[in-house]
Amino acid sequence: MVKKARGSRKEAEKVRLTPGEKYALIEEVIRTYGLKRAVAYLCRVAGVRRQSDYEWLIHRESRDLRAEADDEDALLLIEIQERKKGKAGYRTLHMILRNEYGVVMNHKKILRLTGLFGLHARIRRAHPYRKMAKATQEHRTVSNHLNREFHQDEPGKVLLTG
Repeated sequence: MVKKARGSRKEAEKVRLTPGEKYALIEEVIRTYGLKRAVAYLCRVAGVRRQSDYEWLIHRESRDLRAEADDEDALLLIEIQERKKGKAGYRTLHMILRNEYGVVMNHKKILRLTGLFGLHARIRRAHPYRKMAKATQEHRTVSNHLNREFHQDEPGKVLLTG
């Protein structure tokens, strides 16, 4: 019979690293402790292929170049977001980049950069109860036609609610 795990669910959850984080960790361990011959063992422990680790090491320069290009593009996106006061979504950013700056950038890249640098558009949400109150005209103020002259000479001329 299996017993329940003790503690909260957060304790039971394991921290999951991305493959890139695992490769960086392996490289750091090898550099720190000088374990050049332990690459296969470390890859086996981390659950990644040794060949993938070597490929990750080879492509470090291209990753660094991409990160620098992303930083430059992000500065451009930040400039546009500040000009639009944070109200530009990725489609608006794409159109402004293409039309005003002459920069061709894929919308998926813009989405990735806005998520990476936290440049999400501020969207004013509609208030559903306000729409409903306007539709039912529940709290509407009626104009003052009587000027507080409630008693009239003719019966039925003025009808009031109590």
